[in-house]
Amino acid sequence: GIAKNTLNGILVSQIKPNAPKKYTVKSSDTIIKIANMYLHNLTNWPLLFGTDINNQPKLYSGNVLVLIKSNGYARLMLQSKVLIPKKENIEILKPMIRELTSEQQIKLLNLDKLRNILSKPFIMESPIFNASPQLIAGPEGEDMYSLGDTIYATNFIGQTGDIVSLFSPLKTIYDPDTSEDLGFAVRYNGVAVVDSVDTISVLHIIKMYNTITRGDRVLPVVNTYNTNIALTYSAANIVGKIVYLEGDVSFTAEDNSVAINRGSNAGVEAGQIMQIYSNRKALDIGSSLT
Repeated sequence: GIAKNTLNGILVSQIKPNAPKKYTVKSSDTIIKIANMYLHNLTNWPLLFGTDINNQPKLYSGNVLVLIKSNGYARLMLQSKVLIPKKENIEILKPMIRELTSEQQIKLLNLDKLRNILSKPFIMESPIFNASPQLIAGPEGEDMYSLGDTIYATNFIGQTGDIVSLFSPLKTIYDPDTSEDLGFAVRYNGVAVVDSVDTISVLHIIKMYNTITRGDRVLPVVNTYNTNIALTYSAANIVGKIVYLEGDVSFTAEDNSVAINRGSNAGVEAGQIMQIYSNRKALDIGSSLT
């Protein structure tokens, strides 16, 4: 019979109209290769299989997969199991493309490296920043606050016991092509707990990374993040420019975060692979050009 699964699956609208209702796994298949027959967007492969990126489905050659649709959702489920041949080196399918060139390979995304940036965005849209609660006071006569200090904020919407981040603006980021205001680059200075909520709310500082001062802003700490992100290539030609390096540095390296002047309105989605290149011409260090 069909194996049961507790996840809803993926919206039927996200399934390709020519997707097969039943498919028999081949020895040359991969999870991504199978998902590509069904999905418009490969980043949704965990939803198709009714799992998440941390629980990869194990499939063998000869397994029969059936597309089940119910209440507007669809799942690709195992209809029957085949006996695993008694031979060594049986290859279990993994959610990655194998035996391809380095340019074509799609690797799994290490979510641990993204935990901080997903919960603490370092570029904040101006309307969101301007509407965020603001620190207005601390210990009497002090404009700079320390670990354990009681501090006060206006316009806070939340509950007693909430954990919040304290941050300050570093600079306004503009689109280099259009001069559009893209928002504020922000620095996270510490963490506080909300003691009471009122017109003026009371908090106390429990962690400190940088100097915390009057005027800093308050943002709820987000402890959850999307576990269904997988690396994929965009079907559209998206070209953008790096507008900010995390930490306001002049250069960066592998596993560090950058911001570009493109977003969801340009077709950018979580998990998309982008190449970084420069069209600047190198100058001879002995030339007279400046």
